[in-house]
Amino acid sequence: DQQQRVLEDQQMQIEALVGMRTRIISSLSSALRDASISAQVDPANGAIALESDVMFELGSYDLSERGERFIDRFLPVYLDVLFSEEYENYVSEILIEGHTDSLGTYLDNLALSQQRALAVAAYVLDDDYRGINTAQKNQLRAVVTANGRSFSDPVLDANGFEDMDASRRVVFKFRLTDEQMIQQLKSILEENDS
Repeated sequence: DQQQRVLEDQQMQIEALVGMRTRIISSLSSALRDASISAQVDPANGAIALESDVMFELGSYDLSERGERFIDRFLPVYLDVLFSEEYENYVSEILIEGHTDSLGTYLDNLALSQQRALAVAAYVLDDDYRGINTAQKNQLRAVVTANGRSFSDPVLDANGFEDMDASRRVVFKFRLTDEQMIQQLKSILEENDS
C-alpha cells in the first residue's frame, strides 16, 4: 500500500510538471480577462500578440502614447502571473518579438521589427518606468529578449492570404526552464527506483 501511494504521488507530480505550460496559459487568460484587457493568449503556446496599430504608427518604431497606456495596463498583469510564486521558477525567458507585413524588403522590415521590439523593451526596462515594481523590473531584465522577425511569420486569413494588419504586431512569449523540469522528473523517477 505504501509503495502504491508513493507511485501515485510521483505520477501526480509528473503530470503536474507536464501540464505547467497549460496552467500558465490558463492563468494568463484568466488574469487578462479579469483585468478587462483585450489580448488573446494563444492556447497552444501562450503567445500574446499586441496589434501594431495600437503600439505604433504605420512604418514607425516610436511607441505611441496609446501603446504606452496599453503596456502600462498589460505588463503588470502579465508579469504578476509569470513571476508568481507558482510559476517564477519555471520561466526561463520572456521574448518580445516585433513582426511586420510583407510590404517592403525583408531587411528593411527586419530592422523595423527589431526597432519595435526594442522600443517596447526599452520603455518597460527604463530606470524611470513605474508601471512595474523594482523587483519585477529586475526579474524581467534577467530573462527578457527583444527580437525582430520581419515578415517571416505572417498571419493568414481564412483563404490563406496574408492579413497585413494582423501581421504587423508585437508578440510577448515565454519559455519554460526545461532543464529544471527535467531534473525534477529525474528526481521523481530516482525516488521511484529506491
